[in-house]
Amino acid sequence: MMVNAIVDAASQDVDLKRYVANETVQIEAFFHRGTVAGQVAAEISATRSAHGLARHLLAALMRIRILVRVRADPGVLAEIARSTLSILCA
Repeated sequence: MMVNAIVDAASQDVDLKRYVANETVQIEAFFHRGTVAGQVAAEISATRSAHGLARHLLAALMRIRILVRVRADPGVLAEIARSTLSILCA
């Protein structure tokens, strides 16, 4: 419902939609730069696309940010972080 509220608000407010879209692009670019650097240093698996991994990290961040507000269970949040990190090293 919360995600729907954000999406609905953005669909009605062009400036808000543009702002949110730009922020997600900036966050994804940050993750992409870090992923590429990690792949070059052989700290992150190069068998997966840096773009795909950056998008996965963006999605994980969004999940964590939503869950921390509605169900701040440290175990759940830690499991999301662990599974995300395991994908980077796979």
